[in-house]
Amino acid sequence: MPELTIGNHIGCHEFGGNELVLASPVDSAVDCSFQCRTKSLSFDYYGVKAGRICSCFEKVVKKFSVTNCVMTCHDGDLCGGKELYSVYSSENVVIVVVSA
Repeated sequence: MPELTIGNHIGCHEFGGNELVLASPVDSAVDCSFQCRTKSLSFDYYGVKAGRICSCFEKVVKKFSVTNCVMTCHDGDLCGGKELYSVYSSENVVIVVVSA
């Protein structure tokens, strides 16, 4: 399985339209990044809300205080709030294939 690095955390946001909500819950922001990249390279952002719900975005809109996104995923990544996403940029995500 490829190894990923997390993208830049850009803040606490609501979704910006054209959102793809993934059906499977995630354990980390890195897992969300990987799932969004396998769906499409056109998503510039990915985010997690409620600690497990992953979505992929083409744009983000209104920014909220980071105090509204204090839930964490199992690995300790910031993973949103009840209704808001901890959003990360896909720009600096690096996928490294590790051979066995």
